[in-house]
Amino acid sequence: MPTIPFIEAVLAAPPSHERAIVFDIDNTVADTRYRTLDVAREYDARLGSAHFRDLSVSQVGVSGALTARAVGAPDSTVLDFHSFWQSDDGFWSGARFVHDRPMQPVASIAQRAAAAGIEVIWLTGRIEALRADTERWLLAHELPARSLVCKPDLSVRTAPFKAQFLSQLCHTRTLDFFITECTRDIAAAQAALPSLRCVLVDFPEPDACELIRETVRLALDQP
Repeated sequence: MPTIPFIEAVLAAPPSHERAIVFDIDNTVADTRYRTLDVAREYDARLGSAHFRDLSVSQVGVSGALTARAVGAPDSTVLDFHSFWQSDDGFWSGARFVHDRPMQPVASIAQRAAAAGIEVIWLTGRIEALRADTERWLLAHELPARSLVCKPDLSVRTAPFKAQFLSQLCHTRTLDFFITECTRDIAAAQAALPSLRCVLVDFPEPDACELIRETVRLALDQP
């Protein structure tokens, strides 16, 4: 597992109920590529097609469209699959979360933080309707599930929502760092909190967005 000195120092510091580490979920602690694989297989099954028959996890992109393009699907299929991927029965179906696999380097940080008496807070772009499915997934993988913050609904933009929560949290907690794979979230958070320490998870196909502050990168050795 990769070691980052300042993370090790945080985890080794004296415990305090006023300290917290905030984690994103999708593509940060949950490898969602396996969820997209499941969506792709169901898409083929529904249509009786074989567009994704040879799709490997390394080809899965961060969206339905990118995944379909990775297998050379025609434009019409790219659009159709992306629509299915985005639907309530697709990627964001809570019933599919069971296919996600924990990203062990990040999962380990969360487990060690909880054991050290640091509050672990999950801050996600998932909506409240997906809370129960999310909590079940966290508990199934022995991750602390006591503090989970979800968006109220899809009308709320994710990056500003997270930045606002982090700003409010700093009034009651010492925020050790925020960890996510999303550079947009980090840019919004550091615009609101210039001194906030962030860890950028090096998930496959990260967002291309310039950070306004230097961040620490956590490289993952994922299959």
